[in-house]
Amino acid sequence: MFHFYIFLGFLLLAWRLIYPLSISSTKKWGLTVLLLIISQYHLLLTAIFGNMFSPELPRWQVILLGWAFCTFVLMVPVTLVKDLIQIMWNISHKMNTLPLWRSISALLIVVIASSLSAMGVYNALQIPKVKQVTLEFETWPKALNGLKVVQITDLHISTLYPKQWTQQIVQEVNALNPDIILITGDFIDGTVNNRSKDIQPLSNLRSKYGTYGVLGNHEYYFDAKDWAHHIESLGINILENEHIVLNVNGEQLTIAGVTDESAAQFDLPQPDVSLALKNAPHDSPIILLKHQPINAEIAGQNGTDLQLSGHTHGGMIWGFNQMARYANQGLISGLYQLSSMYVYVSNGTALWNGFPIRLGVPSEITEITLHQPD
Repeated sequence: MFHFYIFLGFLLLAWRLIYPLSISSTKKWGLTVLLLIISQYHLLLTAIFGNMFSPELPRWQVILLGWAFCTFVLMVPVTLVKDLIQIMWNISHKMNTLPLWRSISALLIVVIASSLSAMGVYNALQIPKVKQVTLEFETWPKALNGLKVVQITDLHISTLYPKQWTQQIVQEVNALNPDIILITGDFIDGTVNNRSKDIQPLSNLRSKYGTYGVLGNHEYYFDAKDWAHHIESLGINILENEHIVLNVNGEQLTIAGVTDESAAQFDLPQPDVSLALKNAPHDSPIILLKHQPINAEIAGQNGTDLQLSGHTHGGMIWGFNQMARYANQGLISGLYQLSSMYVYVSNGTALWNGFPIRLGVPSEITEITLHQPD
């Protein structure tokens, strides 16, 4: 469906932006072909690299191509807004738009979209700020009061977010002196062979009670078993439909994790919260790691106190996030309360390199403090 919607966007722009221009047919065809190439960027990557998720290109090229594609995407809503204004103008003034205005408006659309795209790509490449979240639980054990959990997610370590960037993220996380570090999937884009150096800095993550994580859909695209093994070699415990019980100040705390829904495409075990919590202590608080926030009610039915998720990137662009909300059962960004359970959906620490843009929806490193009500 992704490619279908992108092609619809191409048809719209060719019809509403290029066709009305007062230029020669040759130039129109040239612009149409250029627009088609930019719009089908991901199909071209698949043809060249075998997948659209990890182009092994120099970083500056990935940034430039990402900017061009994001410009194309933003041109669609800007064109629709222009058309709406144009219709209202024609009705109120009872006259058709002048040919000169068509050319000027087309240029304005390109300038506006490309400028917003440049701003959005710049935002996407910045080291995220720390977002502080405080959660209160009526039944939270006194011994766990003030427990500091740091969540990072959707790192998408790649040629766009290379080793140096990963090192900076690790420095930011360690500076928070977390009790526990939790990583909710999409560590990488690429194979173990291509990404092993870029992901290596994660071995320097430090916390009092360890680092735990789950795989996201992007790990499954590049051999989930290989990635689970490699990530664990970095000192990160990967939880696949299983849990671990920590002893914190004499009190038990259960950290559980499930696989991702995309596992079904590769004949691997699908997420199973019941299995993940099998034989877990009944009176222990439960934090569940799940890459995609969907089906959160299942976690609540199994006694989960807090589900941490990512995957959505918060929708990336203000306005677009409302559309992404429907694809994620309303769980797109921030804190939600489902009955007695909290669900926190992070905007993500980085982004997939195929659509590297943030406008009004910042990346984050999430510092979560857990305690009883005052």
